[in-house]
Order: sequence, then C-alpha cells, then structure tokens
Amino acid sequence: MKFFSYRFTSIFCFFSRAIGAAERKFSNNFSTIESSGVPICFKDQGEGPPVFFIHGYTSNALDWNIAINLLKDRFRLITIDCRGHGASGKPEDLTFYGRKMVADILEVLQKLEIEKVCLVGYSMGAEIALRFTVEHPEVVTGLVVGGSGWSGKRKQSFILKLEIH
Repeated sequence: MKFFSYRFTSIFCFFSRAIGAAERKFSNNFSTIESSGVPICFKDQGEGPPVFFIHGYTSNALDWNIAINLLKDRFRLITIDCRGHGASGKPEDLTFYGRKMVADILEVLQKLEIEKVCLVGYSMGAEIALRFTVEHPEVVTGLVVGGSGWSGKRKQSFILKLEIH
C-alpha cells in the first residue's frame, strides 16, 4: 500500500510541476522585476481592491490558484514567487534573504503603482506579511496570516495592538 501511495504522490507532484511550468511559460500574467539584484517573479490579475498573496516556504505563487480563481472577479490579486522559490532568483548568499524578502513586496507594489493593499500570507509568507506591516503600516489595509511561526513577545504585542484598533 505504501508503494502505491508513494507512486500516486510522485505522479501528482510531477504533473503539478508540469502544469505550473506551462502556466508560467504561456501566461501573460507573470512579470519579473529586479529587487536588490534578484529577479522576482509575480502575477497580477483581476480588478478591484488589491490583495497580495505571499506563499510559504518551499511553495510558490501557483499555490494560491484556488483562492485566485474564487476571488478574481472581485479583487485585483497579486501573487509572488518569493526569492529562492518558483521562477524568482535563488541567491546562494543568505544575506540576500530575510528583510530583503520584505523589500521585494514593496518593490512589486511600487512597480504596480499600488498605494494600499491587503496582505495574505501563509507560513513564511505570514512572517513576511507581518514584518511588512510593521515596517509599512501606512500601506496595509488588511492583514490575514496563517501558520506563522513564533516570532517572540515583541511581535505578539504588535498583533494585540492591531486587534484592539
């Protein structure tokens, strides 16, 4: 039974990657910008209030496709391949990650001329969204996070302040 489960998972992952590669190649919704010397790939679609989706570790922008399909008629939806993931650049130097991943979000927003945005992040994306909100609260109209790791007491007090207001 384990053999069939493994085979099914392998086949599913293969086709999922193939579909994602084809979507990137043939879709005109994907764009790339340079941010801190690293190419950052993102997708922009729909019209309405902007919502920016940030994926988790080892994922990419395509992981949000189900949510995008449900919301694209009512919102402008931006998804990003965070640096080191998907079609974005993958620097080997660890100093090209961390806060620079937060700066990538701002770069994409500036490129798209978006002044205010709702952020949605999962796991690593939740951490990026939280940090972005701390550094650029004037830009964020809403914040939805899931699967965020523990970032300590300082962030906890910030989140409590957000809930109170």
